[in-house]
Amino acid sequence: MSDKTIEEMTFEEAMAELEAVVDQLDRGDVALDESIKLYERGALLKKTLRKKTQRG
Repeated sequence: MSDKTIEEMTFEEAMAELEAVVDQLDRGDVALDESIKLYERGALLKKTLRKKTQRG
């Protein structure tokens, strides 16, 4: 994950991180608590990406 907050990320950075989150979840090799954290992070990234596309 990036050191930047989600709001500080460019569209491209947020999309790349979302793709990484999805890949990790798809592999299924993370513990349940980590999966929940990844899912929550992915949801925030998706929300931010949606806002960025609506603005521009």
